[in-house]
Amino acid sequence: MSANETTLKMTVVYDNSSRMLQTMGTNPQGVLDIHFVLLSSLSIAGIVVNLITVAALLQSPRLRSRATTAFVLNLSLADLLFSLFNGPLDSAVFYNGGWAYGRALCVLTATTRHVAVGCSLASIQLITLNRYVSVVRPRAYGRIFSQGSCLLLVSGCWLLPAVLLLPATSGLWGQMGYDALDWSCTVCGTGCADAEPVLYRTVLYVGAGLMPVLLFAVCYPRLFMALRHSRRRLTSHYLSR
Repeated sequence: MSANETTLKMTVVYDNSSRMLQTMGTNPQGVLDIHFVLLSSLSIAGIVVNLITVAALLQSPRLRSRATTAFVLNLSLADLLFSLFNGPLDSAVFYNGGWAYGRALCVLTATTRHVAVGCSLASIQLITLNRYVSVVRPRAYGRIFSQGSCLLLVSGCWLLPAVLLLPATSGLWGQMGYDALDWSCTVCGTGCADAEPVLYRTVLYVGAGLMPVLLFAVCYPRLFMALRHSRRRLTSHYLSR
């Protein structure tokens, strides 16, 4: 073995039956350590920031009465779940040089990851819609974002990602596992041992990314136009006095 090879750490990969089958890829130990430190730091920062956000939102009676607060709180809780659960396990992957905790926990980690991220994306979209309606359709705001509808929307943020993951968690389409190319437990791509076709993963990720882009493309230009029109109207009003 050469001197360079002795500085490399082999990555352990588990297949779908939780057995250690093979080693795939090599990475300098220093690179793994850097990733471990960065992910650990981000995890700690995420926990602290989101705990502060949740506490601040819950302690303010004025903020608790707003529909926007429900969506921001939901976003913070989803990010807090990710930081508390997935952050340490993702860091451990680089500390151990691979996934070392069996298939069951890997599937749970992948499910939690996608539900938390999906909930975060959905919450951001609801915040966007909330701002859009409050500016462009203010008369309909109270009807659209009532207490009951906000509760349903927040619940949907968690349920929708979980439902979309059912094909993979049930094994009907796609699969969950450790992806050596992503260095994480996730919906399997080409980096998984015995990987299935990745069409499900492509559809899932493209859909999750495309929906916010389309929503932002529709809402924010109209928000900008509405605010600009309001500003011009106020300016004309003051100048005419």
